[in-house]
Amino acid sequence: MFLTYPLRDEPPCWYELVWNQKVASPAFRIRHEALTQSADLPNARIVRALSEKFGFERFESDADSPVFGFNSSCSRIAGADGFAEIGINLPYLREDKKCDMCGGTGRDKEYGGECNFCSGTGKSYRIDHGRIFPIAATAQVLTTLLAEPVKAECAVKQIMTVKTSFDTGLHGGSLGAGISKALAEWIRSEPEDVARLAAQAMHMAYRKMMGEDGRSRMGEFRSVAHPNGHIHLSCPGNACGLDPELYSSEDRGYELAPHNVDTPWQQFTLLAGLAAIHSEARRQNV
Repeated sequence: MFLTYPLRDEPPCWYELVWNQKVASPAFRIRHEALTQSADLPNARIVRALSEKFGFERFESDADSPVFGFNSSCSRIAGADGFAEIGINLPYLREDKKCDMCGGTGRDKEYGGECNFCSGTGKSYRIDHGRIFPIAATAQVLTTLLAEPVKAECAVKQIMTVKTSFDTGLHGGSLGAGISKALAEWIRSEPEDVARLAAQAMHMAYRKMMGEDGRSRMGEFRSVAHPNGHIHLSCPGNACGLDPELYSSEDRGYELAPHNVDTPWQQFTLLAGLAAIHSEARRQNV
């Protein structure tokens, strides 16, 4: 299991996951009381381990700095309402190149006719995963820091928690989420709208990272909200998505568990869906 969830009770909010539609990316709004813990992060064991493994140069956590995280990969904006925002601007990951099979001619070298691998375009691409590695590693550090409730004077309640992890290989972009009873009840009241908002956000985030490939994969962005308040999210991949745990109960909220979330771009696609749900719930005073 990933994290401590606000399932049976809903403590005062210490952080939020928000959807920034202008840059098609999720972001974190964090209470100043919680973020003060970040001052020593450059010396934390998790930061040292990730830096050593992936070669990150630095971790920025100075309260006066406009940037945050590994290699200054995120922004930091002070808020006047007791929150600061750790902003994310998802990078474009595709690098166009010539088709390896036809050498860019668009023709089948052996049999003639159209190249089957590029459909005659002569073009292919590769995914530069390294561009998102500092952001994914920063998200892991942040969600680890925020895993436990922080005492804060806040009128609104914690209705969602998230925890991410980052590595390369299978399950390298894994994540989990906790949905409170109040949020589940709201999802139950507006299932179609919730599902639509989540799917739209996931598609926007994916296209931000993958470009036009998102158009051809429209059918792979699925969000299903059920009458009991449970939600399922899925995105391109091998049955990649988030699903309610089997032990979930309507009277105390529930956990969303990952399935085959193997890359950071899948992780942030799903985080975009969660962020859109949370932001709309807050807009409606949940």
